[in-house]
Amino acid sequence: MSTRSLEDIIREMNELGVTPETIGQHIKDIENQLKMEVGKMFEKMTIRQARISKGMTLEDVAEETGYSVKRLEWLENNSGNLTLEEGLAFCSLYGVSPSEVDFSSGEKAEKKEMKFLFPTARKMTFTASIKAMISDIILSVTDDEQYSDWALMKDLQSLLEEISREEEILINELSEEMEKSKNHLNLSLAGR
Repeated sequence: MSTRSLEDIIREMNELGVTPETIGQHIKDIENQLKMEVGKMFEKMTIRQARISKGMTLEDVAEETGYSVKRLEWLENNSGNLTLEEGLAFCSLYGVSPSEVDFSSGEKAEKKEMKFLFPTARKMTFTASIKAMISDIILSVTDDEQYSDWALMKDLQSLLEEISREEEILINELSEEMEKSKNHLNLSLAGR
């Protein structure tokens, strides 16, 4: 691999119209996109809204889950009392991610401070969205000669690898949390 001098790199960048200002603007654009994605994460729906958006009635859900309609109404009004397994099952049934649903009780999602029943799942969703954006950036950098600065691409690849490692850690944490919840539920049921 041939090495280029700093002067060669600067000259090539100038020929392509790439300046520290344009690089700075691209970084600002990426930061703004990340802020928008983070903002989207906090727009949550209630478990009832998730059911309705799926087009299901309480009777449909009762048939699918075996719960009574009264129990389902109570769970929708007191979603903070859902177990981890119930929350995941309803999310799966309604076709939504747990990070899209507000599981707190008694407060409207848009008027309260966000509280997360599934903080690890929320982190994992955020990590996955950042990973997807970085993958898109890497593809655009390698496809567009104007922005094919090797160092930038290497930095983005390094960041993507770090995020992938973080994602693996979060998956392990989520598995551990689910196991703890399952054990807690089993102990609770055994004590009844």
